[in-house]
Amino acid sequence: MTDSVFEIDNGVLIKYNGGSVAEIPDGVTEIGEYSFLGCEDVEKVIVPESVKRIGQQAFRGCSLLREINLPDALERIARFSFCECGSLEEISIPESVSEIGNSAFRCCDMLISAKLPETIERIGESAFSDCTSLRFINIPKGISVIRKRSFSSCRSLTVIDIPEGVTEIAEHAFDNCASLSRCNLPETLERIGNHTFSGCSELADISIPGSVTHIGSSAFNATPLINAPDNEFVIVGKGILISCRSDKEIIEVPSGVISIGQNSFTNNTDLKKVILPESVKQICDYAFEYCVSLESIKLPDKLERIGSRAFIDCAALSDIDLPGEIKDIGSDAFFGTAKLESLTDDIVVFSDKYLIRARVSDKTFSIPSWIELIAGNAFSGSSGIEEMIIPDSVKYIGAGAFKSLPELKKIVIPETVVTLGNEALISSGGLSAVIHPANLTLGENVFSHSSKLTLENSGRSFAVILSDDSGASSPVIRFGASPSKETFEAMTEQCDLVPSAACYADMISECDEYLTDHVEESICYAVSIEDNVLLEKLLSSDHADEAQIQHCIEYAISALKHEQQIILMRYKNDRFGDHSVDEIISDKFTL
Repeated sequence: MTDSVFEIDNGVLIKYNGGSVAEIPDGVTEIGEYSFLGCEDVEKVIVPESVKRIGQQAFRGCSLLREINLPDALERIARFSFCECGSLEEISIPESVSEIGNSAFRCCDMLISAKLPETIERIGESAFSDCTSLRFINIPKGISVIRKRSFSSCRSLTVIDIPEGVTEIAEHAFDNCASLSRCNLPETLERIGNHTFSGCSELADISIPGSVTHIGSSAFNATPLINAPDNEFVIVGKGILISCRSDKEIIEVPSGVISIGQNSFTNNTDLKKVILPESVKQICDYAFEYCVSLESIKLPDKLERIGSRAFIDCAALSDIDLPGEIKDIGSDAFFGTAKLESLTDDIVVFSDKYLIRARVSDKTFSIPSWIELIAGNAFSGSSGIEEMIIPDSVKYIGAGAFKSLPELKKIVIPETVVTLGNEALISSGGLSAVIHPANLTLGENVFSHSSKLTLENSGRSFAVILSDDSGASSPVIRFGASPSKETFEAMTEQCDLVPSAACYADMISECDEYLTDHVEESICYAVSIEDNVLLEKLLSSDHADEAQIQHCIEYAISALKHEQQIILMRYKNDRFGDHSVDEIISDKFTL
């Protein structure tokens, strides 16, 4: 349907060409992408109940839009939908909506009130950022993460209640909310990101619950929490030191501190010695960066983690011994320290078991058998390694440990390894890796897409070719760690479903049902990737009838998969024929 005002195609409003009042015709199901873009004179939009979706940037830049009704059937508000609608004063989201896209209401300068239903499960990044007049908004109970810059620079916002169930407030979420005086945080909160409340100069009423284990860099910069004149140490939550303002040469951190927060000592040029209490379990990223006069630090025996660049460019630091309980050492934790710079060996090991740095080029490299921990980015600068051999002594592998090894083709992560950090193998193209996911705490984006990953669990194993960069959140890895109906049904990709089902068909009924319903396409998939082990496993389940096997043979012929063609022909004749393939071949070539 096309007229001079509305351009509509199959229920999608493509373009509005009218004046200040737009009454969208009934029957339109979607307000399409960019459909009102550039309509700077539209002031009111009447939306029919038939509309279910508002596309990305649909009303972006409608600077005079003051009034719009959102219908009860609306399901989706896409990213940038109402961005820069500078005259919009209030908005009420219907209960049918579960997600508000990134930057959906960003830069709505006159927006005073936004009413969100409890059905909302996701508020996108920067969804309400730079809404400088926003005074009233509720956070629905279904939200688990307040995402990056969601409410950044909402300078009129005075009070915010974060509901129970929220576990993370991401970086810059409320930064520069200059009028925010009170923020109630839930007991479920675990992480507060970098600069989350930075610049909230009136934020005097906030209590950090004991559930919080991580507070990012400058999270409370320029707030009363940091700026109090008598604060030598700022300790919040359950023992998180987020700032030290002392100018002493020797500083003894108070007992009870569990975490030395990000940047908490950064640029303290007077500091020469630090004494940490035995209660400290982690030193966060950048904690002591550029403390150029720091000469020594006593680390507690129960310390578990040293973050990335924790002591970077502490040029005088030579007196530091690592205790025996450390489980994670971040990338470049000691870069620029006197202790590290004095060592020129290709392989640098601290305390006889922490591999800090390796600069090697062997095609096959064996990590020494006494190593327990491989630090983040430890092999940065190495080249040419095609196979990495990891001994059973290794327990912890840090973020990006093997990230910079693009030629790495083979690695087996032994059962002894309990953590494998973020992006540990992300740049290794064509990698064949073996892991034991039931024993392993896995980071995000550990493996690159197209890697062949073999998952082993209690004597069973199956191999998948990853369709995307994968890590802890990958459905197939979750299934490999805990095979069940629920984890199997969470998978959607054929490359995950087929090998998983073939491995567990005798144990999980849903796997057997999947093979019954998809046996022909499953066999053809195994043929296409030339995985003979998977192919034989599928055939041995005897799910396919003779006609289906014949179709698979024809597929193998058309795809020029000769080896798999022979396997299929052999199986067909052994199961359905009077003679075996060997007999047929023998008869054919007997003179």
